[in-house]
Amino acid sequence: MALRLRENYTLENDTPIRNDLDFLNQSVQRIINDNKKLKEDLHLAIPYVCERYLLSLFDDNEILREDDVTHFLSHYDFTFPNKFFIVIHSTLNFQEGFFETHSKAEYNAICQGSFLIANEAFSTIENRYVFSVAVNQICVILNIPTPSEKSKLAASILKYHKSLDVNDDMMIVHSGVGNLYEGLNGLKKSYNEARQANSQIIYMTTSMVRTYSPQDENITSSHYSIEEDNQMINFLLQGNKEKVLSHYDRIINKNIEEHIGCHGLKELYLQLYNTAVRVINRKHLNIYDIMGEDYINISSQVGDLPVDELYHYIKKVFLKTIDLYAKSNEVHDIANIKQYLDTHYNHEIYLDAIAEHFGKSAKYMSKYIKKVLGISFQDYISSLRIEKSKELLLNTKNSISSIAEEVGFNSRHPFIRKFKILEGVTPTEYRKLHR
Repeated sequence: MALRLRENYTLENDTPIRNDLDFLNQSVQRIINDNKKLKEDLHLAIPYVCERYLLSLFDDNEILREDDVTHFLSHYDFTFPNKFFIVIHSTLNFQEGFFETHSKAEYNAICQGSFLIANEAFSTIENRYVFSVAVNQICVILNIPTPSEKSKLAASILKYHKSLDVNDDMMIVHSGVGNLYEGLNGLKKSYNEARQANSQIIYMTTSMVRTYSPQDENITSSHYSIEEDNQMINFLLQGNKEKVLSHYDRIINKNIEEHIGCHGLKELYLQLYNTAVRVINRKHLNIYDIMGEDYINISSQVGDLPVDELYHYIKKVFLKTIDLYAKSNEVHDIANIKQYLDTHYNHEIYLDAIAEHFGKSAKYMSKYIKKVLGISFQDYISSLRIEKSKELLLNTKNSISSIAEEVGFNSRHPFIRKFKILEGVTPTEYRKLHR
């Protein structure tokens, strides 16, 4: 790799530097070895549970109830001392050349090292909080006492980017910057602005740093709102194929109807691609792991690819992401479905109602239950009812008609018929045999 980084920084020792990775590792090690500096920064750490809590609130479209948030954070002895906030959202975009020559361990090492480099780069601002949004993404929250402190921001961002300025064939750093706002709702707004500004840094942009502007919608020819981005993230996390693909086509068609042209469509596809990458990163994976031989470096090749090829490739990325989350959600989903059925088996229970309750189609729910339980929905309900009826037959003196009604049958006749099919004897015969 070509080392532009070396021109900006020198190490205190004379250890020979073989390549960019060596230099980054040594830069990080120098920070770690500065124990005094690290001790001073310990109070800047946000408890992990508070990080995740804040991120979940940032992804929600609702206005924050600031007193509730402050109360939650105080349980973990954490509070923001100042009232003004600015957020920086940065992404380390690793190129295909990196994955061809470096291991996953090296990928993780650089991502982790960038966290410390960011903390040092923004050290002129006292109350700064750096945490990981995803494996290759960091968020920097600057909590400043007065708007004048914002003047330190540009130099800090420049220092961070220069510290990670390696060969473009290996890695490119993008940073989006939100505007200055007051209060926790202002923090949320600045975060979402920073994230959107980051996603809008596209292949034709000369600067790798972008500050969000309300005029962005007029400057860019495509339209992909923060709300649409959040919805896509949630659908992907659910592993909901129908909603993801429907939302995807709706966004594309809306922009096509606005006659945004080829340039605007390519910009839009790149933003949608970045949404999928962020979701994949939550699993501590990268896009190269997911796509394998199908991987295309969209960040650098989007300008050369036809829009129809981009449409199908981004769709393929979404489908791979859906599979990734659908598998992890499957165990959780079936446990919830079984719990629901076990609780409501004695009611008038229909597949359509269950599907609606879990946000699925009836067709999907029918196939899913058959796949994971090995029997149809109706057979599972019938078996639950018969098992419960056997307990009542042995432990109560209730009549057959009463038991049939208690376990969810409309009358004694279908109950007796189903009982004999499953048990080989009638309910009355079963009661006599087992008492």
